[in-house]
Amino acid sequence: MLVEANGYAIGFENAQPEEKAIDDTGLTFTRLTDLLSKTHQRFQKLCEKSNVVDITYTRIGVTTGFLSKIYNVVIGFSNGQNVSVIAKIPLVGGIDSICGADGETRDSPPGETLDAHSIECDFYDQFLYMRNVPLPDVYYTEKTNLANGEKGLILMENLATRSGALGFYRSATEEQCYQLAKAVANFQFCAAAPRHKEWWMQLHANIHTDFDMNLVKPLWEFARTIDDLKDFLEIAKPFQNKEFCLYSLREKPEEYNATTMCHGDCQPNNLMFGLKKDGSFSNELVSIIDWQLVFHGSPAFDMARFICLCVDAEVREKAETKFYDLYYKTLSDLYAKSCHKPPFTYQQGLELFHLALIHQDTQACLYVSMIALQHKQNNYVEPKFAVLTKRTRQGLIRTKELIKLYDLERFAQFSGWMEE
Repeated sequence: MLVEANGYAIGFENAQPEEKAIDDTGLTFTRLTDLLSKTHQRFQKLCEKSNVVDITYTRIGVTTGFLSKIYNVVIGFSNGQNVSVIAKIPLVGGIDSICGADGETRDSPPGETLDAHSIECDFYDQFLYMRNVPLPDVYYTEKTNLANGEKGLILMENLATRSGALGFYRSATEEQCYQLAKAVANFQFCAAAPRHKEWWMQLHANIHTDFDMNLVKPLWEFARTIDDLKDFLEIAKPFQNKEFCLYSLREKPEEYNATTMCHGDCQPNNLMFGLKKDGSFSNELVSIIDWQLVFHGSPAFDMARFICLCVDAEVREKAETKFYDLYYKTLSDLYAKSCHKPPFTYQQGLELFHLALIHQDTQACLYVSMIALQHKQNNYVEPKFAVLTKRTRQGLIRTKELIKLYDLERFAQFSGWMEE
C-alpha cells in the first residue's frame, strides 16, 4: 500500500451486499470503499458529509489489454457527487490465449503476469516522486500472493477525466514526440541513482529480449496472412531472432555503458495526452501509464517503440532526428547540473537509436499480427486497421535505409527457424 491512514465508516444509503464484487476479480465493493477511505482524499471528504449510494463499473481496454483487467469504477454519493477510479487486476495468460488460438498452445507460467504486476507495484512505490515525468496518482498497490488469496490490485487516478490515449489509428504529432523525449530523459536520469539501479538491474527477463518462440511463431505465421503486410516481411526476416534482440537492446548498450531502465511498452495506449475543450488532443503529455514491462536495456528503446507504433511516416520524417537530439540534450542538461556528462556519447546514443528503430520496426509486424489475431477471435473488424499496416510498411522501408548504415547482415543466419 502506498498510503496508510485511518479509515472512515462507510454507510451505504442503499445497502449493497457485502459479497457484491467487480466481475470475477474478487474485489468487493466493501473492500474497494474501505481502501479508498484510507487513501483517497476527495473520497474521504465526501464520506464525512454524505453516503455512498451507488457503485458502477465498466471494463475498459478489452481489445488492447493483454496483461491486466482494467475497470473504470464510479462511486456515487447521496449529495450527487461521485468519485471515479481505475482498478487494475493482473490477467494470467492473456497474451498466450491469443497466440495459442490456432493450436500452438503452451503451459503459461502464472508467474509471468504476476511478476509483471509486481514490477508495476514496485515502480510506483519507488518513482512516484519524480519531477518532469508525468505519472498518475496511485492510491493503493497490492502485489499478487495466491497463497494468501491476494490476486493483486492497483487503484489509481482515472485519467480519462482530463486526458486520452491516441490509440493505434491516430498519428502522434511532432510536439507529442518531443514531449516524450524529454520525459524519457528525465526518468532515465532518476533511474541512474544507485538506490534505483539495484532494483531495475534485476529485471533480466522480458518479452523483448527473450524472443519466446511460442509467441513469435504463431504471430509470424499469422502476419503472412495479412494482405497489406505480407509482401514486406522479407525486410523484417533477418532480424526476427533472439540474437538481434539481445544485440540491439542489451549487448551494444552494455558496450557503450548506456544500459538504463526502460518503460518497456511505450505504445500509444500507454501515453495519455491532454484534451482541449472541444475534445481534441493537445500536445501535453499528461501521464505515462502501465509500467508492467520495465526492464534494463537500450536507452533508445522506449522512444523507438513510440515512433514505430504511433507515428505516421510524414511526421516521422520530420521528427525522427530532432526526437533523438532533444532527448540527448535534455539528458546532457540534467547531468550538467552535477557537473557530469551522460555515460555515452551523442554518436553512440544515435547508433543505439537506429538499432532500436530497426528492432521495433521489425517487431511491429508481430504486434500488428497480435492485434489482428485478437480482432479475429472477437469477430471484430476494425475499419481503420489499414492505418496500422500502412505505418508498419513505411517503417520497414525506413528500416532498409538504416540497415545500410551498419554491418548487420550476419543476423540473417539466425532466422532459419522460419524455414523449419
